[in-house]
Amino acid sequence: MLGLGNSITNSTPPSGGLVLLGTYTSDFASGDDGWVTSGTTGTVTITHNQSIGGRSGVLKVAYAADESVLFSIQKATPWGENFKVGDVFDVQYSIFSEDNAPADDANLSHFFQAGRFYNASRRASTSVADFTWDDVDSEGNEITGGTDHGAMVLGFSSQTNAPGAGDAVYFDSIVIKHYRPS
Repeated sequence: MLGLGNSITNSTPPSGGLVLLGTYTSDFASGDDGWVTSGTTGTVTITHNQSIGGRSGVLKVAYAADESVLFSIQKATPWGENFKVGDVFDVQYSIFSEDNAPADDANLSHFFQAGRFYNASRRASTSVADFTWDDVDSEGNEITGGTDHGAMVLGFSSQTNAPGAGDAVYFDSIVIKHYRPS
């Protein structure tokens, strides 16, 4: 993926003995693609087919109030298999932070999590500067602990660096691959 902003890359692709269970590729031009909010304390609006930062057809997540809890958007795996211990996932996505809140929080700390329950081994994370696109490309992430679950989660890992009232976050080009040892 070509990036206009910062990026995080883990170049350890899945090796032999892994079976691809499913691949998700986002398409926000005609809908929200099944992504919903989770864990929010205020009013959050998801809008598809938005344009910002030189890109179009992206997903906008707008915040009407400051968030006082860790929160996310999530989607069930469309291939009908839960993420389990021992599975491997690759994740790619682009994120844009539109920080309009009075208190500029400088960097938005965000992550992808395979499965709904917190476990550091299920996360690939980075932070993005305001008003720039950040491209995440993290491969070969093995799930080493936690509870089986079928959610794909994009969230914000720091309440101090989270979107506030009037802020918006945009997502584009999400690709998630789920592998299981054969």
